[in-house]
Amino acid sequence: MGARLIDGSEHYADLVISDADGRKTILDLLAGKYMDERIKGYCADPADETSWAVHVFLGVNRNLSCEPSALAMLLDEPATIAGHTNASVEMQMYGFDKTMAPAGKGVIKVELVSSYSYWKNLHADRPRYDEEKQKVAQQVIDLLENRFAGIKGQVEVIDVPTLMTWERYMGGSHGFVGMPNKKVNILASAFGKGWEMTLPGLANFYLVGQWATSAGALFSNALSGRTAIRTICKQQGKRFVSER
Repeated sequence: MGARLIDGSEHYADLVISDADGRKTILDLLAGKYMDERIKGYCADPADETSWAVHVFLGVNRNLSCEPSALAMLLDEPATIAGHTNASVEMQMYGFDKTMAPAGKGVIKVELVSSYSYWKNLHADRPRYDEEKQKVAQQVIDLLENRFAGIKGQVEVIDVPTLMTWERYMGGSHGFVGMPNKKVNILASAFGKGWEMTLPGLANFYLVGQWATSAGALFSNALSGRTAIRTICKQQGKRFVSER
């Protein structure tokens, strides 16, 4: 049991705990050897539903300390951005966090709904992909001008990550929305119930994170790592002790 790195080096261990994307772990890294019909169902491609598929981050020369941390701006007219028609624009403003920007400046994150396939198709043609990201940013800035007069001339930094960005840097299939295809009981998951952390036929291997919990909440995904260690301690007859 162990891991082979991209440089070919191999590192062995008594146990492996994986927080990597489930599909790529099970289908690629483990070559699909440890699946039953249930796991195969979990690994099917996720539905191409709309989600928070693109964000627009703006670094602005504007003091945001008196603004709310979250804001939903209702639009006078619907706006089509990234293939989706929006009646409102939701954003987070980090004026409360002095570490996010120099004094007198601020950061705004606008969250937009779109689909994975929309950006996947664009990504095949990188110039078109980059052009669409620039277009989305400009549309957002134009809309914000209606609420923050003068902001057009105050934008100093623009960053537009999409689901393809998440897929490229984080290794997750379909970006951060690629959880296993199974019904989720949010309440049960919040209490650590119904988690599946092992694979059929593979000993000393545990999945943690959203592929164990089927939830996007950070607290439950962090808790899954603790639960994996607790389980291992119980199997080995060791007392589980956590530091607080």
